[in-house]
Amino acid sequence: MNFKRWVWILILFNLIGAKSWAKNWDPRLAEANHLAFQGNYASALKVIESYIQSAPDDPNGYFIKGNILDWKAALTGQGRAAQKEMVDLLEKANDKAFHYWDKDQENVDKLIDLGQSYLFLGRKYSDVGSWMKAVLTAKKCQKHLEKAVKKDPSRVDALLSLGGFHYLADNIPSGARSFRGLLGIKGSRSQGLSELNKASVGNHPFVWDTKYALFNIYLDYEKNASMALNFIQNLEKEFPNNPEFKFQKARAYELQDRVKGIQGFLELADFCQKNSCHKNYLFLAYYHAGRLNKDLGKNEPAKDLFAKAISFDTGFYPNLAAEAHYWPGLLEEAAKNYPTAINKYKKAKEVRGISKELKKNIQSSLELLCSRPETSNQC
Repeated sequence: MNFKRWVWILILFNLIGAKSWAKNWDPRLAEANHLAFQGNYASALKVIESYIQSAPDDPNGYFIKGNILDWKAALTGQGRAAQKEMVDLLEKANDKAFHYWDKDQENVDKLIDLGQSYLFLGRKYSDVGSWMKAVLTAKKCQKHLEKAVKKDPSRVDALLSLGGFHYLADNIPSGARSFRGLLGIKGSRSQGLSELNKASVGNHPFVWDTKYALFNIYLDYEKNASMALNFIQNLEKEFPNNPEFKFQKARAYELQDRVKGIQGFLELADFCQKNSCHKNYLFLAYYHAGRLNKDLGKNEPAKDLFAKAISFDTGFYPNLAAEAHYWPGLLEEAAKNYPTAINKYKKAKEVRGISKELKKNIQSSLELLCSRPETSNQC
């Protein structure tokens, strides 16, 4: 083979390589994450444990396992105790990522693994209420991921964490903006959205996480119901047995129209009555359908729905459970059904773990009603 032919082969190889994905992912990572998004966390854990056993030094196995445990906690109604296991897991992943990056600080894979580990761990610190620790940890992702993407722009898997970081950096509350500058946190809304949208079509195990992140951003920050619905309906279509996506779809419908929101929450309730959802989803479905009916002045349906919600209360959402008693109490008081209203207020007051503000409102309503001459002997 002559020299010119070798040169052309090398050029062709480099052109093809530039358009291909820079990392060959083990298919078990995507398989495990896909199973988790389906709600099949037991099978997902088996797959990822097999991967971790065969590749114990790859932080991505621990990232995916963290995702699986997150889904397990959401779908089974686990509380804060489950979060501790996830924090420990992601701290272990971060330690591994740092150890291998420290030995080869220009390696793109290791830069991305370390950057991702900082953001994933920071998010989990936020979940358990360690806000300062969350910010100080998450901010470390920026320089590693930006360096990796500069070295290899094809690595769109890095853009999940980097895009999320850049977007949220531009959405820090105004009172904390000087704090952002002090910490060197930089980023813009448009930059973050562009990066996340690129990551949402990539060939990597975190593509569904990216789509879910974009849904939450469009719903909760952008207040763009149509874009939010686009992402959540695609996820629901791919994962039809996961009740979380039906719940989130109803939230997006509510942003468009409260009547459509009611329909969405009742569809979730119907799905969960026919399938094995955790009771929390039935509670949320009936509570939010009741809340929206109340807001629309449909008092009788609202009271019925709040009563259904209470029948599925597990204690996981104390404020909502208290409101499911309190708001019907307000409706009963307005209708001059004073004994029923007093009973509702007392039940709301008995709910443990509610906020101070809500407790104060309940107590105030009860005291005002009991101050009436016609009700004083009923309190």
